[in-house]
Amino acid sequence: MIVLILEGSLLKSRKYRDVVERVADIVDNGPSESSNETISVCKKLDYSDCIQPIYEVPPNKYSAERILKILLDPKISASVICTVRPADITKSATYVVNIHKLEHPDDIKNDNFRKWEHSGSHPLYFRVQVEPGDHLYVEKCAAGATGDNVVLLRRLHSVHPSNNKFKRMIAFVSDSLNNPHYLCLLVYHLPEGFVPTVTYHGNFKGEHHFIQHGLALN
Repeated sequence: MIVLILEGSLLKSRKYRDVVERVADIVDNGPSESSNETISVCKKLDYSDCIQPIYEVPPNKYSAERILKILLDPKISASVICTVRPADITKSATYVVNIHKLEHPDDIKNDNFRKWEHSGSHPLYFRVQVEPGDHLYVEKCAAGATGDNVVLLRRLHSVHPSNNKFKRMIAFVSDSLNNPHYLCLLVYHLPEGFVPTVTYHGNFKGEHHFIQHGLALN
């Protein structure tokens, strides 16, 4: 059995707080040998041009337990949940999307990068339980398991033909009767320096306004 301690979003993460504290030190005490590194980290955390709220800067790989920890977090803030499909992706980012707000759950797959090359994964079965203190207990179980606390995790991995390092992962959770959980995880990995080509089509309507969810240093 795996014990997971629930954490907050990017804005409350330890890494983000550490960066903020280091920036404050530069402001108060002047630059140090590590200033350039701090400014570089801050620029990487600058997601002010993102249309939808970012949950976090994605790691290289998500474990199944980490995905469940995010999507089943009973205290996840509404401020980090997207209610429309994220668009105009320009950098690596992880989104939590409320698929019940979409016209159809499969709309999450229809971004503005046209066709992807897909490689799915077999569903994984887990028993989960939220205990006092918001600890999420996760135990992998056999395929076909049933019960009120059994969930299925499905991950759809994709690579874009324009660049084999431009990748997308969508993770869905459902109960043992295949009733979908209302949140899914949408992850984009873009290689450094790569600028994807965005194609607009009829599903994107109106003007989008940018929301600042990061820290920028000029």
